[in-house]
This record gives sequence, C-alpha cells and structure tokens, in this order.
Amino acid sequence: MLVCLQETKITAWNQTLLTEMVGADMANNVVCLPSIGAFGGILIAASERFFRIQQTSLTPNTVPATITMLAENTSWSITGVYGP
Repeated sequence: MLVCLQETKITAWNQTLLTEMVGADMANNVVCLPSIGAFGGILIAASERFFRIQQTSLTPNTVPATITMLAENTSWSITGVYGP
C-alpha cells in the first residue's frame, strides 16, 4: 500500500502520530513536508514490506520521492504537490 496525503495541517510529525495516521507498517517508511500553521503539509508513506521510499529534495510546495518496489527491484518517482 502507498498513500499520499495533501494538506495534512500537521506542523510536526512524531512516531505516535505517524502510526495512528498510516499504521505501523508504513510509519517508518515516510517522507513529509510539515505544514506552515494551518496551511499545507504533505505526507507520502508506503508499506515497508513492499516498498522503500527515498526522499529527494523538498521544496516549499512539493515532496518528491523515489519508490523502489522490493520484489522487482524497480524504481519510480512520485511527487506530492500542494500550493495555494
């Protein structure tokens, strides 16, 4: 499973919150951009049983990441975008 949440409105992520939001299987395999106050915020998470996420360079409005499918050892890119 893979999720991309936009406008999370979360300014600071911690392990407990990650586990509550995406489950224990994905809580350690995430890239995120915290919100600024009540605006924005992006989270990309994936099951660590099937995927590995590597963060590339964050921007103020994007979370680009490389996702590797472990079973096939193939990679692809995803970008979560949030902008006013």
